[in-house]
Amino acid sequence: MGNHIFVDGPSALYGLKRMVRYWEICTRPTKMQTLSYKNDSKKGAKQGYHGNTGTYKPRESTIHAEAVLKKILSEMSESMLHLNFDNSNNNGTDSLYHRLPACYDKQDIYAEHSIRMENRGGSKLSRDKFYDMWNKKFANFDFHKKSAFARCTECEKLKVWLTRDRNEETRKGYEVDRQKHLKLQMSGRSCYYSHNQLAIDEPSLYKSSIHDGMDSNKMAVAMLDNYVKALSGVGMPVPVKIAGIINRGHGPPSIAHVSIGGLWRSDPNFTVTSIAKYLRDCEDFDGDMRGDLAFEKELEHPLLNAFMNKDIFSKTVVGADSLLRRETSSCESGLLDKPFNKLSPTFYIQLDNSGKDNKNWVMMAFFNELVIRGVFKTVFMSFLIVGHTHEDVDAFFSKVNKMLSFQHISNVPQLMAAVMEAEEKKALPRFITEVADYKAHALPYRKPVAWISKPVSFKFYMQDNKPMYQFQEVYGGPWLPTCGDSLWKRLDRKSKTDFSVVHPPDQEPLSSGMASNHAATEDIVTYLKAYIKHIKSIRDKTNPSSECYETDSSIIAYWENIKSLFEEPKGWATNAGLPLKGGFWPRTNHGTGYKRPGNQIILTSTPEDDILAQEAEEKLAERNLRA
Repeated sequence: MGNHIFVDGPSALYGLKRMVRYWEICTRPTKMQTLSYKNDSKKGAKQGYHGNTGTYKPRESTIHAEAVLKKILSEMSESMLHLNFDNSNNNGTDSLYHRLPACYDKQDIYAEHSIRMENRGGSKLSRDKFYDMWNKKFANFDFHKKSAFARCTECEKLKVWLTRDRNEETRKGYEVDRQKHLKLQMSGRSCYYSHNQLAIDEPSLYKSSIHDGMDSNKMAVAMLDNYVKALSGVGMPVPVKIAGIINRGHGPPSIAHVSIGGLWRSDPNFTVTSIAKYLRDCEDFDGDMRGDLAFEKELEHPLLNAFMNKDIFSKTVVGADSLLRRETSSCESGLLDKPFNKLSPTFYIQLDNSGKDNKNWVMMAFFNELVIRGVFKTVFMSFLIVGHTHEDVDAFFSKVNKMLSFQHISNVPQLMAAVMEAEEKKALPRFITEVADYKAHALPYRKPVAWISKPVSFKFYMQDNKPMYQFQEVYGGPWLPTCGDSLWKRLDRKSKTDFSVVHPPDQEPLSSGMASNHAATEDIVTYLKAYIKHIKSIRDKTNPSSECYETDSSIIAYWENIKSLFEEPKGWATNAGLPLKGGFWPRTNHGTGYKRPGNQIILTSTPEDDILAQEAEEKLAERNLRA
């Protein structure tokens, strides 16, 4: 009888007759069906369970709410093609992860979902029902990690407007604007990930990397585990700046460039020096991830002498003896005739969208000169739109910050060792001891370049023995100007056939001075005096024959050396205008650079090229005038 089972004998609760009567009331069978079931029961037939569970069919309102949520998520998310999602439990839409903007969270999505449901005549879900639906149906949708950096202005404004405005017509306009904005930044990420995949699949042809700087406001050395009163409000600890590079292709998986914050101005010169050092590191990479921590001999540079003291390093870094084996690298020792790894001909690099440090004519000139020298055939410099960051380099900085928060960092070598161990795939630690003044190197030869802030990508290449560049206003858009343009001044302004390109091949940028760039020198010296005094007070009460006494003495000598360096800032000026001890240009030459007829770089073009170039310049000038 359906799902009911008749049993022999009286029921323990109601009796057989009463159970049959209840069954008749609930199912309302015909008289013929009732008699048939009774006869079968008298004959001893047993009614079994058929096993069908039925098909779950949610309410129409639930189906509507699920469709609205799916539309919101699909409009705002981007597919992470490099991240697979385990959808074996069918709790996601597909087998890929999807990321939503970092300025949103589930509460924001719930608020927008509720508004859309009300505008469409439906009833909004409870929070519990909404979160349950997300976890069961859309578990592969998540948010980009939030960071301490400034968020995208456009994203924040659209988010606020959509939260406040409930008018359906007005909201449609905001939703269209948001979708366009998100698609723009999604296309930038897609380009970045595709470049990474090219470098992984074909490392001999492509090289891809991302370069970014870690916020140095909270990064310092000469710190104690517990903040004592003796150091409270006394100057400032020695700031440290870390530049992180994620590398795809040949070379170390990641590199950390550590420097003393404030010794050099945070400007394109520092970024250029860091990238040039990164390229040389890739050429010299032999699988050893110890970097500068492997140097046994102190180098001649006074800063490196101060911060890479072997005796202090071995006393303060656990396992230092295993790191102090190799004497020096070919680059710092000047042995440039040693074998090296040739760089790939095509180079993709992603930089932070900052006009002060990266998006300027200095960076454009540097990458253009790499092409002129044949280091690369083509260089692509790209940026995400302002306010959006990449997860991989942010994740690297997050791990570094987490690692340093649990350690007592008393000196720079110890800091570099901690940075190296922050990731499972160790980061190559390198110490910046000199910065090239590339801006002064290229300034006399460059011509004013307009329209730099708008483009999202730049391309640098050689065409008919002329260094050219183009830009994209949107990812995947046309390269403009169509015929390319030059960054460099012409030798003869009246001539359309002669161009000047930076310097002869044997000339490199000189070092940048430090004397006028450190405004907080007095505060650092004041802090170091208090720090040294505090360590001395602890050491003096320690047994002189103990190991702790020797360690404290080494740390005191270490910081006394650094304090004396900061107390004599005039000596820093002697570092300006000198040849770089570590070199500057990578040694790779693909033979695709400028073909020099003599010592001076003069480029010759055909009349047809001149006409096309003139037309391109006129179009660019007209575009800039309209802008």
